[in-house]
Amino acid sequence: MAATSLVQVRVEPEIKIQVENLFRSIGLDTASAIRLFFIQSLEYNGIPFPIRRNSVKKENFCAQGKYKGLYSTEKFLKQKRADRELE
Repeated sequence: MAATSLVQVRVEPEIKIQVENLFRSIGLDTASAIRLFFIQSLEYNGIPFPIRRNSVKKENFCAQGKYKGLYSTEKFLKQKRADRELE
């Protein structure tokens, strides 16, 4: 087995629970999702998604507001696409 390093992150308990549920719904555990983020960061030679100023209200970012209950990735992406079309 290859040598590994420990990475620790502090995050609010509510976000941790929500993200664990999200990852579980797509067949991942949190450690695997973080590994994927690291690997994709190396592939992109940077953050593997756009970084923007607060274009989404904070309550929506935390899976609340109009996105609450959209735990299916497909449903979430469909709603996000619809929102972009309205802009």
